[in-house]
Amino acid sequence: MQLMIPQKEAFEDHNSEFELTDLEIQQLKEHNQKRVKRVVGMVAIAMTMLSLALVAFSLALGKKIDLMVERSVEQRMEDFHGMTGINLTERIR
Repeated sequence: MQLMIPQKEAFEDHNSEFELTDLEIQQLKEHNQKRVKRVVGMVAIAMTMLSLALVAFSLALGKKIDLMVERSVEQRMEDFHGMTGINLTERIR
């Protein structure tokens, strides 16, 4: 069982057989364009799904975030009042 290895000269003689025709080049371009469109579409869908998930997550945690911010502001006001003696929540009549 011998393995035939093509010679360089034989390959050069048949080089014209391996060239693509204009039609084949056009088909390859169209195929590549379809693949690019498919990938772009998948990325767009994935980004949309991710953004929807993030919006739902932020809405679900909205009340907790508001409470955390409110407590933080109250703590800062208490610290300010303790240092300066000025009550920021007191109304002036």
